[in-house]
Amino acid sequence: MLNLNCDASVQDDTGQCCLTMMVVNMPPVAIQALDQFHVTDRANRKQRFFLNLVEPHTSDFKGTQAKSPLEVIVQSRQLDIIMHPVIQKLIEVKWRFFGRKNISIMLSLNLLFIISWTALGIASSLPRAEDAPYKFPEDAWRIIVICIALGLTLYQIVEEFKEIYKSKVRMNKWIEWRKKELERDLKYCHPMWPEVRAMIYAKYRDYDSDYILFFSVFRNVFDWIVYFLLLAVILTHIADVVVQHNSDLHISHIRVFAVTIVFLWLRLMKHARAIRISVRVIVDAGKDCTDVLHSSSIWRI
Repeated sequence: MLNLNCDASVQDDTGQCCLTMMVVNMPPVAIQALDQFHVTDRANRKQRFFLNLVEPHTSDFKGTQAKSPLEVIVQSRQLDIIMHPVIQKLIEVKWRFFGRKNISIMLSLNLLFIISWTALGIASSLPRAEDAPYKFPEDAWRIIVICIALGLTLYQIVEEFKEIYKSKVRMNKWIEWRKKELERDLKYCHPMWPEVRAMIYAKYRDYDSDYILFFSVFRNVFDWIVYFLLLAVILTHIADVVVQHNSDLHISHIRVFAVTIVFLWLRLMKHARAIRISVRVIVDAGKDCTDVLHSSSIWRI
């Protein structure tokens, strides 16, 4: 049908795009279909991208939970399709109009978050002139930095809970919507083709086990590891302030803080990975860490 110049951007009555289904079921055909949205004018040395057709509008369809082709491409990790010039141009436009601003805000907040905790960690490791953990008014700045650090920590934890809730609600809505679509398709299954009915039932069962867990993504797990380490830092600091004249407790607090700072700076990669320049650095760092762990395990053996 593509050879007959059929439009790959058409939508059904529920808002589901034909290109989205191609990405899910026929990735090689989807690559061929994307060529429809890229026109090269060699005479004038221009390229035209019809990105409005790649991102279909679903606002006109009531109750639809249809996903865009780009969202499905990312979820299914179709790297070959991502490298298509049309998708690359779409990502470039989205980055210029939306991504750059949001990433700048997130990076700024996270840098302030990390720097505040790092400053507190360095301050806590300095030798004390007196037995008291704080000396005023010299240590007033530490109280201000503590308030900033705790406020940003609370803000990020609240955002994590909101993200967990929103992702769960959205996934449940999408699964229920897809199940209703499959139930509607069952009405049109002809008795002469029982394999079609069997395929629909198989997809229905797949959706029952298709819940994407929030903690199945490692970066989300890493976030909560950092939050628990910060909780350990806060608790050990409170104990250090309450129980004074205890050098072992103070040393334990400094050691926990040192480990936490390392994890905090590693966590920055989560937000820096959206910047293309830093992607290669992050990938190389991940490979280096893997090689170090592998070599250390061999050395122990």
